[in-house]
Amino acid sequence: MALTVVLTYDIRHDGRRARVAAAVQVWGVRIQKSVYICVIAPADLEQLKTRVDEIIDPTTDSIYVVAQCKQCWDVLALLGQAFPPVTAVCWAVW
Repeated sequence: MALTVVLTYDIRHDGRRARVAAAVQVWGVRIQKSVYICVIAPADLEQLKTRVDEIIDPTTDSIYVVAQCKQCWDVLALLGQAFPPVTAVCWAVW
């Protein structure tokens, strides 16, 4: 069963920030510059957290991964330019 999580980060170094963004974008949709919504299997979430942990500098960088429940999304408030996250269906042909 997939989980919905909000992942956000504050990373000082541009190179590390770009690598973290690339890793997170594999599983999530960017809704702001350092905020992502991920609909992800628990095993994939562990893999993502491990990958991000390998990139960051724990003395200067911070990552927040917050699980969201259905009731949380039922009361989602969108203000201004905010938009609801959309999970895109993509097909890849090899």
